[in-house]
Amino acid sequence: MKKILLIIIILMEQPGFGQSRWTVDSAYIGFQIVNAGINVKGTFNGLQSQISFNRKKLKKSGFTASVDAGSVNTGIRIRDKHLKKSEFFDIERYPVITITSIEILELEPQEFKASCVLNLKGKQESVSIPFTFQEMPEYAIMRGDFKMNRIDYQIGEKSLILSDSVAINIWLRLKEQ
Repeated sequence: MKKILLIIIILMEQPGFGQSRWTVDSAYIGFQIVNAGINVKGTFNGLQSQISFNRKKLKKSGFTASVDAGSVNTGIRIRDKHLKKSEFFDIERYPVITITSIEILELEPQEFKASCVLNLKGKQESVSIPFTFQEMPEYAIMRGDFKMNRIDYQIGEKSLILSDSVAINIWLRLKEQ
């Protein structure tokens, strides 16, 4: 009996034990930036992720996610082609955008804040992402919004007509594994 209890205690201390692991069922990764006074919206596709989240075990919860930088889509093909070039996303050298959580804190029930590292165009910067996580019987919804400074990642140059601030919107429908 003591051996069984010892094995259970050891297993419980292993990373991920009791964690809910999630797969992405559907996703929306969007961005908005002001260009010449006009709000330009776009999306990214090709999300790959590993999500381990349990609100009762936040110290062991975390995520890493990446998107294909070449999937940028603003609805205007010529602009998308321009964004893929070296002065913007430089998809030849940096084909993937990655974000990894470092710490997750609960702010209120279903409201959290993740401290993360965003790796974009070879630059790594800290970002804070407030997000909600709502579990339903069949799935969960994770939604987060944050802002980043495109200049920090050498996405274009300083400009009088293009805003430095980019709003990022993330919406995920998740299924528990």
